Amino acid sequence: DPSQHFGKTDGLYFPRGTNRTVIFAAGLWVGALVNGNPRVTVAEHTSEWGPGPMEDGTYSADVGRFHVYKVDRSDDANTNPDYANWPWEDSAPNLLAADGSDSLDADGNLIPLVLGDQALWAVYNDADAKRHISDLGSTEPLGLEVKQYIFAFARSGALGNSIYLRYEIVNHGSNLLEDTYVSIWCDADVGDAFDDLVGCDTVRGIGYAYNQGPDDIYGQEAPAVGFDFLQGPMVPSPGDEARLRGRTIADYRNLPMTTFSNYDNGVDPRNAIESYNLMRGLGLDGEPVIDPDGNPTTFQFAGDPVTGEGWNDAYGDDRRFMMSSGPFTMAPGDTQEVVIAVLVGQGADHIGSITALKSTDEQVQAVFDLDFIIPFPPPQPTVWSQPLSGQIELVWSRDAEGDVQESEILGQRFVMEGYNVYQGETKTGPWRRIGTFDLDNDITKIYRDRFDSDIGAVQRVVAQSGSNSGLTNHLTIDVDRFTGRGLVAYNPYYFAITAYSYDELNVEEFQVGANVIGHLTEDLESRIEGIEIVPRSLAVELLDTAVHIAGQSEGTVVIRTLEPDSVVTSDYLVTFNDDLSWNLDNLTTDTRVLADQTNSTGDYYYELLEGIMVQVIGPEPDIKDVTWSGSAEPWATSIAWGGRFYGEGVDMGAWFFGSSIEDARELVPVEIRFSPTNTQQAYRYVRG
Repeated sequence: DPSQHFGKTDGLYFPRGTNRTVIFAAGLWVGALVNGNPRVTVAEHTSEWGPGPMEDGTYSADVGRFHVYKVDRSDDANTNPDYANWPWEDSAPNLLAADGSDSLDADGNLIPLVLGDQALWAVYNDADAKRHISDLGSTEPLGLEVKQYIFAFARSGALGNSIYLRYEIVNHGSNLLEDTYVSIWCDADVGDAFDDLVGCDTVRGIGYAYNQGPDDIYGQEAPAVGFDFLQGPMVPSPGDEARLRGRTIADYRNLPMTTFSNYDNGVDPRNAIESYNLMRGLGLDGEPVIDPDGNPTTFQFAGDPVTGEGWNDAYGDDRRFMMSSGPFTMAPGDTQEVVIAVLVGQGADHIGSITALKSTDEQVQAVFDLDFIIPFPPPQPTVWSQPLSGQIELVWSRDAEGDVQESEILGQRFVMEGYNVYQGETKTGPWRRIGTFDLDNDITKIYRDRFDSDIGAVQRVVAQSGSNSGLTNHLTIDVDRFTGRGLVAYNPYYFAITAYSYDELNVEEFQVGANVIGHLTEDLESRIEGIEIVPRSLAVELLDTAVHIAGQSEGTVVIRTLEPDSVVTSDYLVTFNDDLSWNLDNLTTDTRVLADQTNSTGDYYYELLEGIMVQVIGPEPDIKDVTWSGSAEPWATSIAWGGRFYGEGVDMGAWFFGSSIEDARELVPVEIRFSPTNTQQAYRYVRG
């Protein structure tokens, strides 16, 4: 990160939002023989790639559209310039329909492809000879153009700890590239840089780095980081099938990881020949690598550090490693597609993190094999807050409610079940779940069988703690759940709201003895996205009530300022229609910002606009007051049995039987007159 956006230059931070890192730098390398001589293009601490596509066999002049485009699943042309200016002219990918045709938006425009929840796209090439100045390269260009598509999922679990990298590599040069290798090079600094070990798993096709023991930065729970060749280059292979751009290609196969090499800081390759030797799984001098049993191998440290079997790294240092796939041939005009995943696993210690990494890899590979046609968690709730005196009010959006995600291939249907509320020690955690609001149905606690990397076994654990409380989108908090004490004014607090769903097609009752204590099924939960809130003093509470200027209603209009930075200086007016629906007008701009609204319940299911939530709240279905007219002294008496009116002798029928009135707009004026001449019967008298 040359811009030091996070205050450091490292390339991969974990967990998200912290200053702790697992990778300092990593990049794509390609090496090949051109007329028998090695050429390489490297991206390590410096890069020999340049921006933009190739034109007429050479690089393009740099223009503004040659940058990294970033789009979220929820973006559109109005919310994100990268979405609106998606570089179709450079062959940036678009969303396709099930039949392979182009998907179009409501205006007839192509839609950028967003696999996962966020995607990044860029195109670059190695055709500018002036860029080939790295000590590890410095050869003539290969003539390659790379279309790079990166995406990730915003969810918990394995997919939340991985990033997918898809490289489309095209030979736009005039040279035949023989014995070609594609590599991921990595300078993995897992916390402290000088206590790292490396290894590879030839069965899973992953190369990784991990700590020698407890780390100065991560402590006991030092993670492991690695890469997996999910889809390697394609080579002829009669009778086999290869994968390319989501299609099956007969009589070809995809190469796996074929070599894994490493070296220490200070023993870097000094030229292109040594770099190419490492890509082929040889020593820097081109001689075969010999394992401890005396056998030549292209895979260094291919043992199992968890069991201690095989050839494992023995001492920690500032390691670099490189995993490669090849050889293959690229004629001018040929295209290869390579898909690689970045993986992070974190267990109870450095060895448990390797187990967690491999478990993550298995799930990431399975999702790739399904072409990413998988259910997603419910939409991420948008959270607003209102800092009050000694309290914090949280309000969140309801987009997740009613969400259904279905996969016929997997035989799953995930339906939205509830919300979780978390409090964090910091904006990035650790997090404590302080509340769950779920639908009132047959589902309460949800259990799952999950791999526990700490013990190396599967454990049945509570995944969601529902109680049929009913859904809400509002919570007032006045206690710090970490200290058990009241909130302190001007002290920052951290909260997050998630939405979760469960697979309703695969639900089993979970019994302990004869008692059903919950259900066993898979759940999906949206990302924990922390916000910081600072309670205020009474003098600066952001709450107001509108002035009632006309009409008879006893209702109120409450204004909650939930996005102070979005508030505009305006006068507003609430008016009512004949059907008692209501409107909100901005008098300053002479615009109607809300029309024909029907909510008058006083809940928090109102729209948020211009930084404020306007709550129109109808009067309570209750007796307003009781007055006596006529003679100076009441001629009727009451028994004080606990009613709320007329000396505790009168109350509403709803007090006894409940009320069918759910909408305050159903209320009508009622006057009850008691006559001194017509006999009256009280309810209590009739009943008894």
